[in-house]
Amino acid sequence: MSEPVPFVYLVIPVHNRKKITLHCLETLGSQGVFQWASVIVVDDGSTDGTAATISRLFPQVEILHGDGSLWWTGAIALGMARAMQRGADFVIWLNDDSPPEKGALQKLVKAAYRTGGLVSGVTRTETDFSYGGYRKTWKGLEPVAPESTAPNGLIPCDSTNGNCVCLPRDLIEKVGPPRFRRVPHYHGDTDYSLSVRRAGLDCYLHPEAVCESRHHMKEIFRSWLLSDRPIFKVWKDVFSVRSSLYWKACWAVYLRHWNPAVGFFLFSRPYAKLIVTTLFRLMFPLRLLRAWFGSYSESWRWETQADAAPDAPQQALLSFMNE
Repeated sequence: MSEPVPFVYLVIPVHNRKKITLHCLETLGSQGVFQWASVIVVDDGSTDGTAATISRLFPQVEILHGDGSLWWTGAIALGMARAMQRGADFVIWLNDDSPPEKGALQKLVKAAYRTGGLVSGVTRTETDFSYGGYRKTWKGLEPVAPESTAPNGLIPCDSTNGNCVCLPRDLIEKVGPPRFRRVPHYHGDTDYSLSVRRAGLDCYLHPEAVCESRHHMKEIFRSWLLSDRPIFKVWKDVFSVRSSLYWKACWAVYLRHWNPAVGFFLFSRPYAKLIVTTLFRLMFPLRLLRAWFGSYSESWRWETQADAAPDAPQQALLSFMNE
């Protein structure tokens, strides 16, 4: 990377998970990140003392405050706006539950500098399953294998997860801020990275820039049909901003980034599946459903056998993304 040294800002959205947030900041400190990057934590209305503790232990971190209505995308947008205002050449999104491995952030910045595109790191779970990039198809988004190789060491993709992502200033100025009012939480990263491609800019996955997920994957792959979770709670997710099923966000993403026919099909598919699942849950006891369908459900196998089958998350994700 040539002189002058680029001005890098990290934007970390947080809410009520102080221990996880502090662990992330401690990781950055131990890696010397504070010596070459500025850090903005956007605290969206935490009530567990997160902001006060950060101010005491990490006085070099700038804290922006929300009232609990920012959610992920709004917090990211607020942090990006402040970083751009302060003259950032590169902005890195970093989720506090995805602390980077040593050198990962530098790799992202160097790749974004070289390509001028959005560059995402790979997130590795507790079962060594890795994810981060997706290709856009008529069936939706299909995961890109992080083990893939490319001539420049980067894997081209159409969308990425927002756990650890680097964006050059020029790209942000062309694409604009995230659509936090339309896509407030889940799918905010998907929407923005698809918007990057929509603007004719590049999007990459960096297979050697790794962060560690502290999220429990079992919650993501829980079976609607076979788990103990009441089906009415799944229906509540359809109207909950914090859920990946939130209908307004799904509508905004699918109808913007696919043609109307395909977009409506992709939008409708999970809710049609939920209707059928609900009918089965109302008509038959769980023990029968598990006997009938347990051997066919990847998500149920992951939920019940995750510890015994380390490759189950890979199978579950592929099944989940293609349903």
